Amino acid sequence: PFRLIWSILEQKSVFASQALSFQQSNIPAIYPTPPSYSQAIVDLFEFLLKVLQFGIEQLATFLILHEKLEITPAGISHLGYEMNDCCQWDLQKSLQFLLATNSDLKEMLKLEHSYVITLIHEIRYFRNTWAHGGSFKAREIYRISDSAILLADLFGFSDKSRDYEKVIELRRALAAELLSPV
Repeated sequence: PFRLIWSILEQKSVFASQALSFQQSNIPAIYPTPPSYSQAIVDLFEFLLKVLQFGIEQLATFLILHEKLEITPAGISHLGYEMNDCCQWDLQKSLQFLLATNSDLKEMLKLEHSYVITLIHEIRYFRNTWAHGGSFKAREIYRISDSAILLADLFGFSDKSRDYEKVIELRRALAAELLSPV
């Protein structure tokens, strides 16, 4: 289970001063109080699934334009992945597909290096750790949120929903925690 560090901070009177300065800022209070780590992870993975689905839709369009999809009586596929139901894939399958199509993905994004693949590998590692009952510290959640934002920016998802702003707000809350004296 995830540890709730905020209860420790309350005992040390750090939380009250952080909450006051956090509420006085001009940042909209999506997370008016610090979220629990487990809720932060769930929020991040829900956001990542939306980002990956958006990226897969873009990739599917790219593959159609470049005639790289296989069209069979059973449906449309690419590298053994049935694309008919790609909007229904979970996070793990979406990550696997993007890793399997890494050269097409780099070509679509016009990247010469494997930056996007590195982000996807990192996200897959955190997803697998979470799925197998692993726990995360604030610094790791900050890193996941940073990777999520970078991937969203690569796919052009940055202004698509309130979810993007929610992840930005989560990063700010985590940064305040990480930078505060304990």
